[in-house]
Amino acid sequence: MVVVTAVGIAYAALFVGALVSIARSGLTGAMKLAWAAFAVVAPFLGSAIWFLIGRRDSRRLDRV
Repeated sequence: MVVVTAVGIAYAALFVGALVSIARSGLTGAMKLAWAAFAVVAPFLGSAIWFLIGRRDSRRLDRV
């Protein structure tokens, strides 16, 4: 039961962290909405892809 609870908390933290990161990114409003929708529709996959690909791309846009 402790392991299930820990996994659930980690899952929720990943999801909420992704949404906060998306909201604070330098992307346009439409891209933020698209990433947030993807994270909501597929919480684990969307959040993981955001941290693996999306954040890196949004940082690249900030530097330009």
